[in-house]
Order: sequence, then structure tokens, then C-alpha cells
Amino acid sequence: MEYFFIIPLIILVCIFVCYPFFTRNKDTSLYIEEEGLYTGDKDPSIRYLEYEKDHIYRAIKEIDFDYGLGKLSEDDYSDLRKQYIYQAVEIVNKIEGLALEKNDNPEDSIEKEILNARSSPGNVYDDIEEEIKSVRGKK
Repeated sequence: MEYFFIIPLIILVCIFVCYPFFTRNKDTSLYIEEEGLYTGDKDPSIRYLEYEKDHIYRAIKEIDFDYGLGKLSEDDYSDLRKQYIYQAVEIVNKIEGLALEKNDNPEDSIEKEILNARSSPGNVYDDIEEEIKSVRGKK
């Protein structure tokens, strides 16, 4: 008599537990997309660089934690931190460079112009000086 209650209960529990495995949508990703880091439309090299950037950030946090616990000396901590920060800066610059090369929308073209202007400041200032001279000459 007890088996009539136990067996259906076990079957219901098994169905409840296994249901998500069989109804999962095939299009969903295993990764939680934070700020678009794991989207499929990105260049694989950019995704790899973002993965490396995240890895370096975690390493910096781990170094800070170890230093706070007293596992690292002051010299080791400063050397390791400088090394990882330098690597992170290089990777971020590579990501920005690849992103600027890939995108051709108006906002990115403005970013390219700003980047070019920053790399050659003499040209921008010369243009400004010429505009000032032309405005003064008109008065």
C-alpha cells in the first residue's frame, strides 16, 4: 500500500529535477553576458584579449589580497603589481586599437579623429591658430 504513494512521489521528484535539462533553449549561452563581453559578434582576438584582461585583473586582486594577509613582502607586492598593471595597460590599448579598426560608425570615426589629434598635437594647434588669425583679420 505504501508503494502506491512512494513510487509516484519519486517519479515526480525525478521529473522536477530533470525537467530543466531537457527544456533548455539551445541558443542560450553558458556565460552571463556582462557588458557584452561574451557576445558572438565580437572579433575572436578581441574576446581573447578581454579574457586576458579579466585574468590579469583577477591576478591583481589576488596580489592585493595576499599582501593584505601578509603573504607578500612590500617589494614583491610592488614589483608584481607594477608588472600586472603594465600588462593590463598594454592589453587595454590593444583592445581599443582593434575596436577602432573594426568599427566604422560615426562615433568611432570621431574617436579615431580624437586619437589622431592627440598623437599629432602640432597640427591641431596650427589649425586653431589659423582660424584665430582669420577671425582677427576679418575685424
